[in-house]
Amino acid sequence: MKRWILVICLLLIISGCDDMSRTADRPEKEIPVELEKPVQPAMSMPDEMPEDFQFSVHFGVNLNNAFDTYQGTVTKDLIENGVAHAKLSLTTKELTQIYDEMKSIHVFAQKKFIPPKTNDTVCVQDPHEDEEWSITVNGETITHHISGAFCEPTEDAKQFRQLRDMIWAIIEKKEAYRKLPEAVGGYD
Repeated sequence: MKRWILVICLLLIISGCDDMSRTADRPEKEIPVELEKPVQPAMSMPDEMPEDFQFSVHFGVNLNNAFDTYQGTVTKDLIENGVAHAKLSLTTKELTQIYDEMKSIHVFAQKKFIPPKTNDTVCVQDPHEDEEWSITVNGETITHHISGAFCEPTEDAKQFRQLRDMIWAIIEKKEAYRKLPEAVGGYD
């Protein structure tokens, strides 16, 4: 009987060990396996913007914000009031500026969006924003999914975030976007 109690105590002690570096606002979790799949490179981008250059970016909590040159639309997350859509297009000069920035960060190259593990874990946070990109150049389309769940984003994720912010700054100046209703509420 004493032997069984000793075995049970040892099992409880061993299974009760935990990484004490976690905090309530930055819990350690396993990386979802589906996010570990690498994006395969498709091609390099030509120096000059081709005629068929198009892209879309969906981002935010639940991917409710979007700009899509394929459809010529912008979508704004109104949080408690759903979403609002408007027709919106960019000038050739604006598209060229965006294309040049995409080329400078090599959007068609293989990217690392998942930070390396520390002690077999990666810090994640919730709620978080995600980004989904689709970019077409010379008939080739590449997609990227970037999870904002990671507490420490990779350099590639930071570059795409800066690209998105640059694009969104252009969008926010457009009359069609400014006419959309204001968001109500927030995300916890």
